[in-house]
Amino acid sequence: MSPRQQRRYESGSSDAAPAAGSVSTADSGGATESDFAHFVWDKLNAVDGRLSDLSEKHGRIDSRVDNCHQALLARLDALERAIDLKIGGAERAIDLKLDGAERAIGLRIDAAKASTDKLEGKVSKLESTVRMATAVVIVIAALFSGGLAIYKAVESHISVKVQ
Repeated sequence: MSPRQQRRYESGSSDAAPAAGSVSTADSGGATESDFAHFVWDKLNAVDGRLSDLSEKHGRIDSRVDNCHQALLARLDALERAIDLKIGGAERAIDLKLDGAERAIGLRIDAAKASTDKLEGKVSKLESTVRMATAVVIVIAALFSGGLAIYKAVESHISVKVQ
């Protein structure tokens, strides 16, 4: 019962539910308030019955909303799983690319180390050669200075006569 109907029922107005056993009098000239109240209540009962039939036929709105809600949640879960799968696939692809790049960088570093080792070997040989050349020059200079010293010492004892 609506609040308006409740107030009218409590105040005893004419559209309230008819009292049990109320009878119309003949001197009132036909339809009485009681007859009108019965008519209104019959119409309200008919409307209520029709609404009940419609709710049975088409289902309650809240159950439909609940079904739609469940369907949307299921779809959302499916989308989340699909997104997670795509993210996982992208992560794996990125990991594979990073692994490949790391391997390539590692190979380049190894090649650079090998090249550096070769270069160090060549530099070491060059340093050895420079040391040997320096030693030879020092020995030759020492021999030359020794020979010159001997010549200076012996020169005074040698006389050359020109004829």
